Order: sequence, then C-alpha cells, then structure tokens
Amino acid sequence: MSKVFLLICPLLFMVACSGINSTVDQNNEDQAGEPLAQLDERPSDTFMMDLRETMNLSFKIIYAMERKDYDYLESVSAPGVTVSREEDTIHFNDNSVNFLENVNLSNLEYWSSTYLESDTKFQIGFAHFFDDTHSTFYMSFIRKDGHWLFNGFITN
Repeated sequence: MSKVFLLICPLLFMVACSGINSTVDQNNEDQAGEPLAQLDERPSDTFMMDLRETMNLSFKIIYAMERKDYDYLESVSAPGVTVSREEDTIHFNDNSVNFLENVNLSNLEYWSSTYLESDTKFQIGFAHFFDDTHSTFYMSFIRKDGHWLFNGFITN
C-alpha cells in the first residue's frame, strides 16, 4: 500500500502543477489571445499624482457632505458649481444632485479614473456596496491654477 502511495503522489503532484502557467503561453498572450500588458503601459507619474490628489479630495468632499460642511464644499468647488445650503444639493452644468449620504468607507471601493478630454479634467469613480448590489458615483474635477477643483458628481 505504501509503495502505491509513493508512486501515485509524484504523479498527482505533476498533474496538479501542470496547470500553473496555463493562462500564459510563450507568446505573452492570455487565454483569449490578447497581448499581456507590458511595463511601458504603466500609468505615468503625473497620472498617479493626479489620481492621488483627486482621490484624497474626493474623500474630503464625501466627509464634508456627510457633515454638511458647506464652507469646505464651496472652497474646493470650481467656478460654476454651487452648493445649496437649503436643499443639501450640488448644482453644476444644469444638473442638481443631492449630497451623498451614509457612505460607509468599509463598503466603498475605488472603481475607475481617467482624464476627460485633456489632462485638466479628471474623473474618479467609486463603488458603494450594499447587501447584494452596489451603486457607483463619479466625481469630476478640473485643474485651475495648478489645483484640482470639484466640478460635480453623478450617480447611477
């Protein structure tokens, strides 16, 4: 019995290990035949800095909405963005959205980020998870005089 076990163990080990690199072939492609990302496709340092700045600003804006800190919201808002103290809403580009409420950071995840049109407009997306679903919201920023300013947000 122990001899059979000793013969079978290496065989099982070889079979189990044979699929370790099965998702990548020798042409640097995944199973769908798509080229794998190369090191030169990494985000630029500038993009990463813009992401860091707008993400930190997003957290502060979410916190300010929760606390109804109108002064802070107005101080980081771009021209054309208004904060309604009476309605707890943000007005921008003919849109009006209610303040974000009950955003639980333990259920909040980074979703996406991108420049819009140029490197002076940036959008960052978050997913807020609930029991078996989630909502997303996208915060927009514009760069003015070297600083990112809040330019509104949309939700789904």
